[in-house]
Amino acid sequence: MPEPHPCSCLSVVCTKRPCRVTLSLNADSTQSLATTRNDRTRVTGAKTSMRKIHTAVGTLLTCLLAACTRSAQTPVAAPTAEHQVIAGRRVLLEALQAQQLFTAERLVVHVAHVCNLVIGKAVFPVVDLQELVKGVAVPRGVNAILVLNPNLRLLRRIEYATERPLFCRDNRLYVWGDLTIDGVIGEGNELTLGLNGEITKLSQIEANDVPAPAVGHERPR
Repeated sequence: MPEPHPCSCLSVVCTKRPCRVTLSLNADSTQSLATTRNDRTRVTGAKTSMRKIHTAVGTLLTCLLAACTRSAQTPVAAPTAEHQVIAGRRVLLEALQAQQLFTAERLVVHVAHVCNLVIGKAVFPVVDLQELVKGVAVPRGVNAILVLNPNLRLLRRIEYATERPLFCRDNRLYVWGDLTIDGVIGEGNELTLGLNGEITKLSQIEANDVPAPAVGHERPR
């Protein structure tokens, strides 16, 4: 019966006597070897056949080695966009955990990468964090906007009550509702940030004047 082989360059077919072995090297060149059990007295012919078989086996090993080398050098498919997003989230979460930004006294109920501020030519991720204080009769939440530097280190923490971060536009962060910030005069829903995470401007923008999120504003241009 035909015996399968992992390399397509080999084809072995053994039926009833006589037995025939066929070796295919490539599409353009084939070599057929036949051994026939007809005359045991023809020693010279038998030796010649054995030499041909030895030569064929050496050629076969070369073929197998070349095929395995090509298989090992096959490039790995590039990661999909979904895998890149998942990997990015994992790196960001590990950075937050390494800085111990999640405390044992609170229960994390929500953490999300909202957007990226672009200040100068650097990217500053913005994270929305919501926690619940443990061991209290009435649930009490602690919410904060975390602004990270390009190395994913905490640059600024902005606590809020009900105002939530929505999206970024260049170096401006827009939130839902009017936010008050310690050390900053006034209140507003548009935060303009500097390179060190400082709030350089807090403005109140009417709903109709709030710019729509646009693709491409979260990358240095």
